[in-house]
Amino acid sequence: MQGAELLRQFLRAKLVVSIFAFSIYSLSAAATTTPTVATPTATVQNSKRSPQKIPPQKSLPQKKTLAQALALYKQGNYDDTMEVLNKIRGNRKIKATVHYWKGLVHSKQQKYDLAILNFEKASKMRAMAEDLYYQLGQSYYAAQRLRRAITAFRKSILLRKHKAQASAFYIGYIHQLRDKNKNALSYYKRISRLKRDPDKVKQPALYQTAEIYFDRVKKIKNERERIAKLMKIRSLYVHAYNYDKESLSGKEAQNRIDFIDKQKTKFTHNKAWRLKVEQDIRYDSNVINKADNAILQTSSQSSMVSKTTGRAYYSKGLSDKWSFNGNTKLSAKFHTERNEPEIIESDAIIYALGFSFDQKNDVLTKNAHHNFGLDLNYTMQDHRQSDNVAFFSRYFQFSFAETLQILEAGPSAFSLAYKYYDHHLPTSSNVQFIFSYNQKSKLTETAQLSTTLQGTWLYGKQSSADSIRYELNNRLPILLDGTDLTLISYLGLSVLDTRRNQPARGWEKKINFSVMLRKNIKRENHYLIKLGWDFTRNLSQDTLNHQYSRHQVFINGAYRF
Repeated sequence: MQGAELLRQFLRAKLVVSIFAFSIYSLSAAATTTPTVATPTATVQNSKRSPQKIPPQKSLPQKKTLAQALALYKQGNYDDTMEVLNKIRGNRKIKATVHYWKGLVHSKQQKYDLAILNFEKASKMRAMAEDLYYQLGQSYYAAQRLRRAITAFRKSILLRKHKAQASAFYIGYIHQLRDKNKNALSYYKRISRLKRDPDKVKQPALYQTAEIYFDRVKKIKNERERIAKLMKIRSLYVHAYNYDKESLSGKEAQNRIDFIDKQKTKFTHNKAWRLKVEQDIRYDSNVINKADNAILQTSSQSSMVSKTTGRAYYSKGLSDKWSFNGNTKLSAKFHTERNEPEIIESDAIIYALGFSFDQKNDVLTKNAHHNFGLDLNYTMQDHRQSDNVAFFSRYFQFSFAETLQILEAGPSAFSLAYKYYDHHLPTSSNVQFIFSYNQKSKLTETAQLSTTLQGTWLYGKQSSADSIRYELNNRLPILLDGTDLTLISYLGLSVLDTRRNQPARGWEKKINFSVMLRKNIKRENHYLIKLGWDFTRNLSQDTLNHQYSRHQVFINGAYRF
């Protein structure tokens, strides 16, 4: 009889422990939280999900106590819940569970020191709740015990695999609070690359990434450089805003976008003129006498080339939505190889003038804008080999462009242009219609791919000059971390339908590849230096006049003020 009685007591105790284990899971689901940090003033918020009910077990008195605690917790009666929990007695596992529950109640009451004490006791007693370390990390965070919070969130990721994305966000944000921005960016970038976002932390990670760069840029004293950097950061805020426009992070991102736009407008009003002087020196393996991409002659001769350019820019805000932009350029190109007429006649003086009107609008998408432009160009060359430059070519071009935010990857731009081109040889004069589509795609925080699809329909004064060109161009600048050094690569592919010249030239294919390093030598005065290599290969059935290869190695120095 004694053995039977002992067996019944053992089974009863085991069933009580099982009910406590099930209750842990129920309450864990009720108390799990997700961080909603969007600004440094944000606080930890708790979920409103209700705990699950315990299945009826009428034979156990402990069950009524547990059910009562759960019901009170669900109703938000935390003082009464604590009173019930204090009455529960049991073995080590039961005590661990009670401490875990007490930690949850104290956390709800914002008594974070008591919550930490109970969560730590539950941890030492090996409580089975899967969100134990996540709850402990939140309590540490709320109590501003940040180092221990990081440790707890790491345990939540590694030991319990609970809310890994949310825990990673907390770790990144704590690093950001402690001015360890490199570590913070590491966590934010991991989150932003995730395809799934179960914890809803991807947008806060995108926003906080932009905030880190924003804090760096606002310390720059030179106004022009600060505005230029802010415009780059603006795209990060646009990316965060487009993820969820109605969320707290989305609204904060919109506020930053508006602030940056106002800063640019203010700068434009205060300092309308900008000047730039640059000197380019390059080695050209195959000097080509050409006019506006229409090849006239390949020299098959190499030469050093010097090109000096002066530019002026003018910007003026006309209203909150309208702005005016103008630019002018004067450049002189000189070849050092003077023995070959094909090279000498490629010396040129070029004058260009352009202006445009830009209008911001929200008709189709947020932060869209129209652009209406006019460009003029006048080129003089020594095409008569008379040791003096004379009229060679000129053109004017009308264009309309619309920039939209239709893809999450980045802004999209559509443009239409009409171009009238006049040449000193009447047979080379033509009219062109140009359509292009440009898509910017953010690959990483420091790299953005720019892809352009373009079609050009050319109609010459003589039908033999008609052609259609299809182009695909890709440009990828990568800002190297911790430096002012930018690596820029370019790949262009084009196919030319020579129309009436197909029997002689066929479909011409051209590939253009270049790589360049750009360095900010002196930040305050905007000294820039560029070093690069460019390769072009044009394939044609007319191997004598239109097929060629070309290499160029160059160094370029510029001063902006």
